Amino acid sequence: MKKYITALLIIFALIYSCDKIPDDIIDPGNGTVQNRITTVNLPGNFVYSVSDSVLLVSVKIDSATNLSRVIYDLTDPLGNTMASSSRLFDDGDLSNHGDSTASDNIFSSLVPFSKSLPNGKYEFEFYIYPISGSPVRSAIHYLNYFNGQDQYPPVISNLNAPDTLFLAAVPVATTMTVEAWDPNGQNDIDMVYFQSYRPDGTTSGTIFELLDNGDPTAGDATAGDGIYSIIIQLPPQTTTGKWRFDFQARDRSDSLSNLISHNIYILQ
Repeated sequence: MKKYITALLIIFALIYSCDKIPDDIIDPGNGTVQNRITTVNLPGNFVYSVSDSVLLVSVKIDSATNLSRVIYDLTDPLGNTMASSSRLFDDGDLSNHGDSTASDNIFSSLVPFSKSLPNGKYEFEFYIYPISGSPVRSAIHYLNYFNGQDQYPPVISNLNAPDTLFLAAVPVATTMTVEAWDPNGQNDIDMVYFQSYRPDGTTSGTIFELLDNGDPTAGDATAGDGIYSIIIQLPPQTTTGKWRFDFQARDRSDSLSNLISHNIYILQ
């Protein structure tokens, strides 16, 4: 019962913490387009369950004259393409395509959603392909997805950072890394970061993000290995003394990891 209540609270937060989800029908605004999407039949929110893991996607077209096909692209919350140029059908094949009636100008497709997919906002883009002429983007729809898993906070460990740094006449660069892991999958990690505190205990409040993208300018050796990196630059006028660096990770449900505090002595 406790897990059920927790899941409901997470769903509630997911639904109401996001922007209002529009059904955007795009009017190309020119007289050359013969086919347009007039209705997008998709929910604003979808919750994974064992008995309900397939999403029915359908759109209504004003006219099938001169129509070649209807396709959609699907992008996940991380900006990755889940589906590209996937077809919707008006063939009456309920089992394979979710289409109940052939030739009624309602085009449908069945889209499986896995519990391993990250929570968040997914974007559908729908395109009309006429028999002749260029394809037209006709509609956009945003879907909030919850993968139905109990949510656990991320964990950080194995911080690699210097204990002492010496200032110089030019900025001094140093690399810091920390490992981050999430029980709900690495895609559930939203950010790994640190905040720094001056010797007098004050802070600018700036969040410095560590990256796991294989970018050498961030000091990261290998993308996707769970080791997050950053290169910091200490200008010559940096205040000397004992600085505190607080490292933490946040997941997509805004749960925070354990905190690792590390002191670096900055000296002349």
